[in-house]
Amino acid sequence: SSGRRRRKRTIFSAADIEYLKEAFIQNPKPSQQDIAILSEQLGHDSYVIRVWFYNKRQATKKTK
Repeated sequence: SSGRRRRKRTIFSAADIEYLKEAFIQNPKPSQQDIAILSEQLGHDSYVIRVWFYNKRQATKKTK
């Protein structure tokens, strides 16, 4: 199996999740700049933050 390696699953701390949920309530669709700020504050890659917001939006769509 050559090629690109799969990235490890990111584990968020409870505090990270609280922070992300609060940010999601304020703005469910953050700009690239907002994502960059969040990623710096939380110490995670901006890709990981973007995917978290995408998944959260999908989950809220399903519950409605």
